[in-house]
Amino acid sequence: MRWGGAFASVVFAALTPAIAAEQRIPDPPPLLYPQLVVSADGVWQNGRFDTGNPTTAHQFTARAYNVSLGARLGEHLLIALRGQESWTDVNLTLVPTQIHVHSQSYGVRTVVTFSPVVWDTTASAAIDNNSIFIPDPTGFIGPMAGVWHGREWALDSSLSARLAVGFLVFEPLGGVRIVKLHDEGFMTGGLFPVVVPPQNRSDTSYRAQGTVSAPIRLDQYGTLTPWVAGEYRRSNNPHPPIGSLTDLTGMAGGHYVFNLPFLEGPGPFPHQVWRTASAGLRLDVSPSYTLAATGVWSRNDLGHWFGYRVNATIRF
Repeated sequence: MRWGGAFASVVFAALTPAIAAEQRIPDPPPLLYPQLVVSADGVWQNGRFDTGNPTTAHQFTARAYNVSLGARLGEHLLIALRGQESWTDVNLTLVPTQIHVHSQSYGVRTVVTFSPVVWDTTASAAIDNNSIFIPDPTGFIGPMAGVWHGREWALDSSLSARLAVGFLVFEPLGGVRIVKLHDEGFMTGGLFPVVVPPQNRSDTSYRAQGTVSAPIRLDQYGTLTPWVAGEYRRSNNPHPPIGSLTDLTGMAGGHYVFNLPFLEGPGPFPHQVWRTASAGLRLDVSPSYTLAATGVWSRNDLGHWFGYRVNATIRF
C-alpha cells in the first residue's frame, strides 16, 4: 500500500506542471506598430448663471459627439485626426431670448508618452452657425430674429504623470487651454432691431488637477478602473468667450457672446476661477478596446454646470 501511494504521488507530481501549462491563459500578443486607433465620444452638458443681470443671467444645454481616427506610431507617439459636431441652446432667464449655436469642429491630437509622463495636446478650429430669437410678449410688434456666423480656435495641452502607491494610482496634471472666438455680430429684424457689432475674444486658462484611481485587475486582459479627480482652473480674461463645452471635449466649438463685454457686466463674466469635481469608470481590455464613462460638476462665483461623457476606443 505504501509503495502504491508513493507511486501515485510521483505520477501526480509529474503531471501537475503539464496540466497547469495546458490550463494557463496565454500572454497577450505583442503590439505591432503602426496601430490604428478609432475613438468616439458622446457629451451632454447643462449649466446656469444666476447673475441678476437681464443681459447675462441664463441657462444653457449643450450636446456633442466627436470621432477620432489615429495611429500609434510606436511606443511613445499617438497622432489622431478629430471631428466634432455640437449644439448649444441658451435661454436668458430674465428676458425671453433664445440663442442657438451649431458648431462643426476639426482638430489634431498628439499624445507623447515616456512612462510615467504623458503630454497630451489637441489643436482645433470650429465654424459656428448662430441664431437668436426674441419673442414679442405684447403681440404688437412681432418677434425679432437674426442669424450670423463665427469662428473659433482652441489649444488644449496638458502634462501629467502616473505614480503608483500601493493599490492606488495618483495622477497630478498641469495644463493650459487657449480659446479664441471671432463673432461676426448680428442685427435682428423687427420694428426695434437689436444690433451687436462684430468682436474678437480670447482667453488663456491655466489648470491644475489631481486624480486618484484604483485599478482592479479582472483577468490577464481586462482592468476596471474607478477614479475621482479635482481641478482648479483660472482664466486670464474677465470677459472670455462664453461657454464651457471645451472643458468636456478639449475641442473648439459651442462658444457665444451676448453683447459687447462692458454691456455684459462691469465685473468678470463668467468668472475667472472654476472649481471642478469629476468621477468615472474605465474598462480596458488589452489590446483591443476601452470603454469609459465620466461625470463632471463645475462651479464658479456666478454659476455652475454639470455634464456627462461616454467614450469607446477600439485598437486594431
